Amino acid sequence: MTIVLTVLIALLIGSALTFVLSPLFRETGTPDDLTGPDEAHSAHRPAPAGRRFIGQDELIARRDAIYASLKDAEFDREMGKLSRDDYQVVRTRYMREAAHILRQLDQLMPEADTGLNAEIEEAVAAVHTSVAGPPDLTIPPAMAAAVEAEIASLAARSPAPDRLPAMTCPNCGRSYQASDVFCARCGRPLSDVPNSG
Repeated sequence: MTIVLTVLIALLIGSALTFVLSPLFRETGTPDDLTGPDEAHSAHRPAPAGRRFIGQDELIARRDAIYASLKDAEFDREMGKLSRDDYQVVRTRYMREAAHILRQLDQLMPEADTGLNAEIEEAVAAVHTSVAGPPDLTIPPAMAAAVEAEIASLAARSPAPDRLPAMTCPNCGRSYQASDVFCARCGRPLSDVPNSG
């Protein structure tokens, strides 16, 4: 009975260790694999059976972590912790990895990209059609006739400038109205000035 119990405990410990350590041995496809001449075609190859699918959220988290690492590396270079050559090596590696992740994100979201492009194209087309030519400034004939009639009636009601009485101050020449008692410019009393109306 103790042998069976020992075997069961060993199997249980072995399966637990396998489960816990399996993520460390999985192949996820690093950007270093893509540095060969067929880098452009590697994105279209199907993933080997041992690789797991990386989701959009995980890729975004990795992208953000790489951006943070780039900032840290630049800060370390500015502080003198990294030499210029070491910084270039680190920066190149992170940039390559970021490019790989961005390509994967683009592959995961082609529908959103095309939908957004279609929406942008519709908006641009709407702007082009609204600005395509000058607006139509022709006035309908009925409206033009109504405006002309209104202008004519206003002109008939107001006296023409040549028919206005010439009421000017004899002292300074400023025009005044019949109800004015003094000239607004020079202050002369206008009561003794005869109306020339």
